[in-house]
Amino acid sequence: MTTRRNRRPGRPCSTSFWARTFEAARINGDWTSVERFYTRKTAAQIASDITCAHKRSSATRRVKGVAEGEVWEARWRPAVDGPPGDFRIEIRLVEAAGRSRTVTTLSPAYTETSPDARAAGADAA
Repeated sequence: MTTRRNRRPGRPCSTSFWARTFEAARINGDWTSVERFYTRKTAAQIASDITCAHKRSSATRRVKGVAEGEVWEARWRPAVDGPPGDFRIEIRLVEAAGRSRTVTTLSPAYTETSPDARAAGADAA
């Protein structure tokens, strides 16, 4: 059995798929597609875990690669470029270290009166 070298607490796992995916999304600055296919239930659960990651301590987060103080938005939908029945996840950084990024568009599933839109700050004027 091989063992991994111990990381210092708070240091990102740079070789993790998710750490690389979140870093690419930070650089992109807009919706970024996760380059894997998922079942419907898995896509919904991962998207939920990403969206709620800021509510959990860094030790208990289900998705690695989210930095302290970051708030992410995630959505999932059928994969148009994959096998039938597979789904894709898209992620976007909403807030980093207490500084809010301007959200200029809402995903089509959101309406200005929906609880999800209010949580994303759509009704803040």
